[in-house]
Amino acid sequence: MDTAAVLAKFDEQMRRHPRAEQGTRTEIDAHITRVLTEVAGWNGVVWSDLGDHDADVIIAAEIERFSAWGTRPSAKRSWRG
Repeated sequence: MDTAAVLAKFDEQMRRHPRAEQGTRTEIDAHITRVLTEVAGWNGVVWSDLGDHDADVIIAAEIERFSAWGTRPSAKRSWRG
């Protein structure tokens, strides 16, 4: 099995372009994919493509964006080595 290909396909289908479930919406920007609930529930970034040069600025913008909605993004992080 080509592990890299399987992970790339998973990222594309489940994280970069997830299917919105009932009561949620997906927002896709150049470097971020968000899943948001229409009512109280989980909101967060499910995919990102950040580099050393833009991570701080994009993360700060996401925190500001979620704060404006009266919620905070999930702090859970996933790292792959």
